[in-house]
Amino acid sequence: MDMQDELGISTREHLMQVLQSAPEGSEMYESALSQIEDNPEIPFYIEHIWVWFWQLSKGRTAGMSGANALSWQDIKAWNELLQIQIKPVEVEILYEMDSLYLKYISDKQKKKGK
Repeated sequence: MDMQDELGISTREHLMQVLQSAPEGSEMYESALSQIEDNPEIPFYIEHIWVWFWQLSKGRTAGMSGANALSWQDIKAWNELLQIQIKPVEVEILYEMDSLYLKYISDKQKKKGK
């Protein structure tokens, strides 16, 4: 989303322009807002943790109520398999990201149900 096209404009910049110019509530406005919300800007210094989170999430289990939280065993197995030198603070960040992700999914499903 942050890669620039041949004119040097990123998709994110284009969508922000749509938000500024389209009438609030219009289909164009809502589409741009949804794309931005679904693709947050990630600070460069935690991009590696973002990549790790999505790698871990691919192996996520699910139950009757939806996606399950990542477990210590999930992270340990992933870490051993890929031989990544992960720091304890990065594990904590992964757990926080997972918690926020599950809340986002839950809120989105509740909205859909309305």
